[in-house]
Amino acid sequence: MYQNISIFPMVSTTGKVDHICIIVYDVTDVATNRNALKDANLQLEKLSRIDRLTGLNNRGYWQECLEKPTAILNVIRNN
Repeated sequence: MYQNISIFPMVSTTGKVDHICIIVYDVTDVATNRNALKDANLQLEKLSRIDRLTGLNNRGYWQECLEKPTAILNVIRNN
């Protein structure tokens, strides 16, 4: 079970906090849906990087792998 909790001070007429109000929200559905969406997106990302026929990484995967080192190399060359 996933829950969100809000806590509020209850101020009396004298200005003192005599009580607190605690509100508990059940957010299980939201959390489980978010987790399912995250898992689906990870699966889609994996499927988009692998060639279905050969099972090997495709050109897009290798291009992404080379982008960061290339950017670092360009920074080094410009300095």
